[in-house]
Amino acid sequence: MSSDGGGTSRLPISMETVKLSARQVFVSFARQLADGSLGLPIESGFDCGTNQRL
Repeated sequence: MSSDGGGTSRLPISMETVKLSARQVFVSFARQLADGSLGLPIESGFDCGTNQRL
């Protein structure tokens, strides 16, 4: 990842899902690779009620 020194660089993302509820947060995204294909999906979630990762 490169930066011009004055800001932040962004990764190209081709697929993104965000789910929110009063108690749980879940995020899933896949990065687009240089050859145009999708990388492996990265998923993360958190349950605020139990204070645990999903």
